[in-house]
Amino acid sequence: MESSHQPSTLSRFFSFFVFSLLTISILTQFGWGVFQLYARIAENGPVIVFDKGVFYLLGAGVTLGALTLGGLYQGILRLPLTKKVTKILTNVLIGGVVVMFVLPHIVHYPVESYLEGRGYNICEQASYRWFTYRKIVYVSNSEACAELIKRKNNRITGGV
Repeated sequence: MESSHQPSTLSRFFSFFVFSLLTISILTQFGWGVFQLYARIAENGPVIVFDKGVFYLLGAGVTLGALTLGGLYQGILRLPLTKKVTKILTNVLIGGVVVMFVLPHIVHYPVESYLEGRGYNICEQASYRWFTYRKIVYVSNSEACAELIKRKNNRITGGV
């Protein structure tokens, strides 16, 4: 005996709302991160932080957006997925995953080359790494690096 349990209308709309909100939030965070990087580079300050994690968000947003569109198509509009729509959504999903893992590295190299050409160096002790996530701190002088290391150590030790 087959059960034909259908989610309630409220459940379908709530799920679509949550997925839409997450997609918009992720893509907004990506845009904000790119804007901040551009602004920091344009102002030529002594410290520029390159957050590779921001560039993972574009792929995550595209992938989640495709899932959200699939949910809209099937869950809200109650339309069956045609072969054409399935192929498009599948290609977008795969493209989003590829972008998620490739874009941070593609963007990092020209940014690093540009900053090093302008006299910036990586302040390794102030930078952060966790698995593939990396926040790279570029400084224009050793004093800025020393100040960042001092602040980081104060946060870790609680100012002791």
